[in-house]
Amino acid sequence: MKYKVRAFEIWLTFSRQLVLLALTSVLFVGVVSFLINGYQPEVIFKNISPLEYLYLLIGIIFFCIAISAIVAPFFKLSSIEIENGTLIGRDYYGRKKTIQFGSIKSISPFQVYGINATIIDAGELGQVYIYQSTERYSEIISLIRASVPFKISNA
Repeated sequence: MKYKVRAFEIWLTFSRQLVLLALTSVLFVGVVSFLINGYQPEVIFKNISPLEYLYLLIGIIFFCIAISAIVAPFFKLSSIEIENGTLIGRDYYGRKKTIQFGSIKSISPFQVYGINATIIDAGELGQVYIYQSTERYSEIISLIRASVPFKISNA
């Protein structure tokens, strides 16, 4: 059975994380500049007006949303297939991996830039990443847990 990734959820999460990261960085630089220049707004806004600074922030927000919209559809390629005791999915680099349930060594959580996933590790056979925005995610994890020959408690 094939389980698709809901790319819209990833787009929202990724957009929010990028916007927060970018705006925090720009505002931090602005505050440091304000403190270094002795709390004088006219020195800080000598080359750029407050309105242009606001346009810059809005432009950063739209840029982050656009980049997220370009990246998010690629997560649709990370759909998971389970058939005949075999897990078929993608690894960290996007290569397709096939793992037998009997060869699973560990299950562990993974998070980067607000995108949460679970790593299914089969040792030398590789890893498969299952994103939490995959359809019926909890059903997939419980099916894998029930099918492995030993108890896995770290996910």
